[in-house]
Amino acid sequence: MFREIKLKLNTIFISLLILIGCEKNYSSYDKFSEPSINNYSDEMMLVFEIKGDPNETAGIAFSILYKAFYSIKREYGLENNPPLARWITSIELPREQWIGQYAIKLNQKVKSLPDEFYLKYKGN
Repeated sequence: MFREIKLKLNTIFISLLILIGCEKNYSSYDKFSEPSINNYSDEMMLVFEIKGDPNETAGIAFSILYKAFYSIKREYGLENNPPLARWITSIELPREQWIGQYAIKLNQKVKSLPDEFYLKYKGN
């Protein structure tokens, strides 16, 4: 009997800990509940542009972009940043004609890249 009471108390205690620990405070995300336009300062970006349906070209673009990024990462002391993507053509065009720009943010140490760098990744 004592063992059953101890088991029930342990179960209640663990349940309370889980309930208290699972309480999340989402108030820091309130700013995202309404759409807004943000202005950011100019930043140095590594950009790869490709034409075609994003479902077919995004993988190619990110692959080339990351190969290029990791080839200069150590030299410039770059941090891993999430990739960005946007499409600069009208949504009314067929998806095969969309032009996508895929990018990774660089740091201020990168002022320019040598011509050989552009030639290496241009045709891939």
